[in-house]
Amino acid sequence: MQPHFFRCQFRVAIFQGVNDLLVLDLRRCAAVGGFERNSLEGRNSNPAELNRIPEIGIVSGGDNRAVEFTIMIRSHTWPVPTGISWHARLLLLAWGILAPAAILVARFFKITPHQDWPRVLDNPFWWRTHWITQSLVIFLSAVALAIIILTTLADSAAGLHQWLGYTVLVFGVFQALSGYFRGSKGGPADSISSEIQPGDHYDMTPWRLAFETVHKSIGYLVLPVAAVAIISGLWRVNGAVWMWVTISSWWIFLIFGSFYLQAGGNAVDTYQAIWGADPSHPGNQMKPRGWKARRLDVPPRRGGDPRT
Repeated sequence: MQPHFFRCQFRVAIFQGVNDLLVLDLRRCAAVGGFERNSLEGRNSNPAELNRIPEIGIVSGGDNRAVEFTIMIRSHTWPVPTGISWHARLLLLAWGILAPAAILVARFFKITPHQDWPRVLDNPFWWRTHWITQSLVIFLSAVALAIIILTTLADSAAGLHQWLGYTVLVFGVFQALSGYFRGSKGGPADSISSEIQPGDHYDMTPWRLAFETVHKSIGYLVLPVAAVAIISGLWRVNGAVWMWVTISSWWIFLIFGSFYLQAGGNAVDTYQAIWGADPSHPGNQMKPRGWKARRLDVPPRRGGDPRT
């Protein structure tokens, strides 16, 4: 009996999958007496490339009537489109490397190793590194999103990866906006002045307390979501080995580095890092903000001011 083949029209991208199998979900397919590869129509298909594929297998899910089925195209050299490639590179850099590094710096480097705390307070290193790096993350994310929308493969990323990506992007924009609306700082005018300026942060107002809870919680929660989005994206396009090695090595380094810095007591309370340990400061009369944040106990020096 002559086997039935299918001529199909489709609008899906061709991605290299597990074991070099390119899996395409094809719909609205009708049985015909022969299979013509050049008859495949779709904005993302390239008949010239299809003709080069040495082996095509068709798995049917029904009889000769219109069915839904999967065509598996075996290829060891299928190229990843340029738009997809740069989309992956930019987001790998943004959310796989820069974003977790910025969070690690903000958590563990509020007081730097050679800083003479509490004589020297309010080290700007962690804050500048955090907001500059995260601003770059948002910029790279916007560029990557524009690339995927403007390419002909804009409608091909449907599914888990797409929704994870949009979720990460929404949270990223929300984090940037929440940082902008975090409230005023306040506190002593300088390291030797007794003049106190009112401010949301110094006075730890309800607005500031809400900001710290929401901003830190979302910041930590978005990391695993971004990780799953990155893994699903690399898996979808059969990402290059160097990408898997780079991101895996970096994440392992950050995880072990975080454990090491946490065990070393480097997760210092933000309030103390900025204004010192004087109990007269309003924030020092509260519990430290943040998961397992360390409150330093420094006895007052001259005149009862721990900053001197």
